[in-house]
Amino acid sequence: MTEVQLSAASEERDTLRDDLSNSGAGRDALIRKAWDVRDAAVKRKNSTQIELAKSRIDVMQVRRREKHISCLVRIAAASYSWGFFFVP
Repeated sequence: MTEVQLSAASEERDTLRDDLSNSGAGRDALIRKAWDVRDAAVKRKNSTQIELAKSRIDVMQVRRREKHISCLVRIAAASYSWGFFFVP
């Protein structure tokens, strides 16, 4: 079982335990608790998506830099073979 799955299972267990201990509470309290749990899950999902988007942007920038450097290397090699010395 992965760490993420274990964490999710532990969180679900804790939520169910809280619900069982609060079963004497009114219906409105249980609904409020469900909303709070849902809101927390949505907040975690959104922050994870933001981190994923940042990582994708970083990967795109690295690939662009890699492409630029490979072009410079090809130009330098071609100019060296022609007898020119290329200094960027």
